[in-house]
Amino acid sequence: MDKQEILDLMAQKAAEIAKAQAAAVVSSITVDELRPLVESQIKLITDPLQAEINSTTSPWVKIRNSVYIKLISSTVGTIISSIQSGLSDINK
Repeated sequence: MDKQEILDLMAQKAAEIAKAQAAAVVSSITVDELRPLVESQIKLITDPLQAEINSTTSPWVKIRNSVYIKLISSTVGTIISSIQSGLSDINK
């Protein structure tokens, strides 16, 4: 075995170990840990919409933004399920 083969083997083993450790950490993430993270990101989207509702006199803007907020807020569960599905795929 020459030097390059040894380095390649070491890099491969290091990558396998890193992947196993990452998979272990990722698989331990729970819904209770994901929900606040997703909700905080949703809030970044909905806060400007709510601010516009509060500052406008246009009924159309108020209605439109209210619908957007309801739709976006209702996706939290779906987003969490999608994340969990993706995390499960990583662990395979």
